[in-house]
Amino acid sequence: MISLLLLLVAVQLPSGDGAIVMLPGIPADPWGSLSQDQKEEMWTYGIEGYQTVMSGWAGYILRGPDGSAAVLQSLCETLAADSLVPDSSLWARTLQLVWNAGDEPGFVVFDGETVLPSSVPVRTSRWFEAGPDTLMLSLPIENTVMLWGGGFSGDFHQAAWRGIGTELIHTGSHAVPVIVSSSLQGSPEDIIELEYISSDMDLWWGSSWAPLLSAADSMVQAETGGVSLPVNSLIWIRGTGGQKMSPWIFVPSPPPPVKAEHMVEPLAGLIAGPSFMPELPESVEIEMPGNAGSHARAACAAALLERITARMALPEGAMCRGVCTADGRVSLVFTGVEWTQSDAEAIVRKALTPIIFTSPESELINNAAVRAGIPVMDQRETVELLASVAGFI
Repeated sequence: MISLLLLLVAVQLPSGDGAIVMLPGIPADPWGSLSQDQKEEMWTYGIEGYQTVMSGWAGYILRGPDGSAAVLQSLCETLAADSLVPDSSLWARTLQLVWNAGDEPGFVVFDGETVLPSSVPVRTSRWFEAGPDTLMLSLPIENTVMLWGGGFSGDFHQAAWRGIGTELIHTGSHAVPVIVSSSLQGSPEDIIELEYISSDMDLWWGSSWAPLLSAADSMVQAETGGVSLPVNSLIWIRGTGGQKMSPWIFVPSPPPPVKAEHMVEPLAGLIAGPSFMPELPESVEIEMPGNAGSHARAACAAALLERITARMALPEGAMCRGVCTADGRVSLVFTGVEWTQSDAEAIVRKALTPIIFTSPESELINNAAVRAGIPVMDQRETVELLASVAGFI
């Protein structure tokens, strides 16, 4: 078998540390094995991830700032012990995807000193294993789903979040490079001659997660001895109406607890991640009227306002991210809401008015400071900072 190290040595994350967990099944409760304390630590240390189901493997991908490898290692150990269920999805049945009996979970943490597992559980496609084939189906789904393994020249993952991209699938003797689409409406010619045009969201999502998906491909390929060969097989599923079918699944990591009850310790060597965020489609951003006076204080205020606003004002399924600029300005970015900017400003103002001069819990004050990489402020300083940034003083 070709060494995993040789295959993965070229994998470079744009910044920070990362991890991949591969499981011999589908988590029965995605992220459910994490404790509330671990969720609080993920938020404090700036760690995020996705529970991921690809055709060739299933598990988790995680990213954190430089210096977070030890925390990632602990999270991987917890996630690798997930309770698992078989994949009974239509996609798995179509490709006849199976894990080998006796497969054990495996994970790898990328931190510049990567220790790689000798083997990881990957899925074998009995359909590909049987040789070239064409499968055309009409099903009661909303979209058209296509897969082609005939030698598409390209390797991209930045649009995987919306169901377009490439991956490697194990056949038992080699890996097949395939291109998959669940969002093109057309014929197989459209996927074979795909001219990929990236969106702003693709660029933002792909900058963080595409390198890890590429690394996962390398791990799949390593399980075949490094051999990758095309197989001229096609799947074309035409939708006749119904719910959307998604061959790939990305379940984002859970938010922190509503109330911070675990005081997280600063992590030696951790370099706090940037507290800014590019403009995203379908998001609403409001700038707070005050100024924190410095980037460090703004990062702390952004973290505090993110948590306070999330528990006071957000509808179910929505998310809030506190961001800041180097000159001390703070903004809140909302996704999953049907608000205008003026709606968001009014809702946040109404939520903050009764509590802005009340100190948050000491655990949150501590964890926001750790997240921002600054010394912990006392309650009075914290209240003054929040009231000033939110425009109440």
